Amino acid sequence: MHKVSLETLTLLIGIAAIALLISVYDLNGTLRDFAHLRPDYLLFAVGAFFAYTAWKFFPWSYIIRKLKLRISITQSFVMMYAFYGMGIVPSSVGQFLPLKYLSNFKKNASFFSLGIILALGATSGLALLLMTIISAIFLSKYITYLVALFAITYLYTSLLGMERTQNILIKMVNKIFNPKKHPIFKNLASNLKGLGKHHAFLSQKDIIIETVLFLPSLFFEAILLLFVLLALNQSVPIVSVVFIFGISVAVGNLFGGISLLPAGLGITDTAMVALLLLFGIPGAVAITVTILFRFFNTFCVFLAAYLSMFYMKMKFPKLQVKVGR
Repeated sequence: MHKVSLETLTLLIGIAAIALLISVYDLNGTLRDFAHLRPDYLLFAVGAFFAYTAWKFFPWSYIIRKLKLRISITQSFVMMYAFYGMGIVPSSVGQFLPLKYLSNFKKNASFFSLGIILALGATSGLALLLMTIISAIFLSKYITYLVALFAITYLYTSLLGMERTQNILIKMVNKIFNPKKHPIFKNLASNLKGLGKHHAFLSQKDIIIETVLFLPSLFFEAILLLFVLLALNQSVPIVSVVFIFGISVAVGNLFGGISLLPAGLGITDTAMVALLLLFGIPGAVAITVTILFRFFNTFCVFLAAYLSMFYMKMKFPKLQVKVGR
């Protein structure tokens, strides 16, 4: 029986997610808005896309240095793009694929995969909430609720760095997905063995540093939304745009993680359209804005991930990792 490689499986899942995302919208109702796009602001949006994706290299590189991995800047940069883009696969399962290459630089380094995913995911979430709180202070909207949510998230992230919490989590998962009875979960069990070491980059100091490092990337992503609005002749204050972006993505990450929907499918989009309407953007235009933002935020990131994976295999043959054996 022919075995489907993990790369092929994640590619199919990603394509299905993109197709499902496109099917959510009535594209015929927004074509007239696309016809009036301002190319100058659209070009700025492209620049913002490269800025926010490239800046993610700094929190990524911070963890790579903590693990004392000798990876060239080019290899690390390409792997970073693959890592973030593969996050479109539900529950970040796809992000384990590029992290398998870490073992080529240090023995058993892939055991840190779960820790890396938790650290980068948690601190980017904290940075998102922090940025949204700052914008909410200026707007005087929902500040109390956001501060409470930030405090809860920070507490949860801090607990991940505590050995007792790690051991409890490991025992629970091993009990539920017994690798001896279910060999399919063998890789999950292997990654859990490295979970006990991920506190190396989830100390209080590391949480703060990683959160701060994520802030510029998220701000550039909000700027991307601003340029998309301007391309459609919609003028919204930057503080309001940051708030709209922060709330919609935070809601999408929260409920998308619970429902296992890739990239907050449907949830982020609904929240963004609702908030755009709340800030005075016409309904049809709000949908068009969300579609364009999703094009950069989801489709282009997903495409960059697979181009990165292909580049890694072609340029660095020593990084080849066999999967699906």
